[in-house]
Amino acid sequence: MGCLWAKTRKRAIDNDDIQRLIDLEIADGHTTEYRRLAKDLFLFSYFMAGMNFGDIARLRYKDIVKGRVNYSRHKTQKLLSFQLVPMALQILEKYSTAGYGEVFPILNRREHTTPQQIFNRLHKVLRKVNRELKTLGEQIGLEMPLTTYSARHTYATVLKRLGVNIAIISESLGHSDLSTTQIYLDSFENSQIDVAMQNLFYIRHLYYYWSTQCIE
Repeated sequence: MGCLWAKTRKRAIDNDDIQRLIDLEIADGHTTEYRRLAKDLFLFSYFMAGMNFGDIARLRYKDIVKGRVNYSRHKTQKLLSFQLVPMALQILEKYSTAGYGEVFPILNRREHTTPQQIFNRLHKVLRKVNRELKTLGEQIGLEMPLTTYSARHTYATVLKRLGVNIAIISESLGHSDLSTTQIYLDSFENSQIDVAMQNLFYIRHLYYYWSTQCIE
């Protein structure tokens, strides 16, 4: 258990790291397209309740209604509904002319039609995205590798530090039961961290987020 705790704890980053990632300018180059996509996917996941990569890839424009994202989590089939916070909306607007049924240029249902094709495509893109996230993490001074999963862990960690009830965290993560969430949270450092939570950036966005949610 101790080994698992130490290993998983490193997946979460702090609010200063999030802000540095937001502020990071990506220079033009041969990897620019994927690097910018990787940054956007990470931040979209974080600002959309830790939405995982597979669900983001499958997200369609028809899933967005009246400023809310409504989707069924692929892993558990649990129905989730979240209001788009301003930062997530800004990211979506970048891809509004992508020309796909899906929001992000990951899946194209005209080309990826079978479960195996979808799996292969997701695996391929995820590998590239995580490679670019690792580079982005190094650029903002992280010692741990940055991955798409780090966004999900970071989101859950922030809620824990804000004192949000575990049942609400479980609902927002789309977990099927509380025990899964408890294992998830037990992996995080239970330290007296409050400096990061005083940052107005978090207070503004997270207070707005939880004051407007109606998780179904």
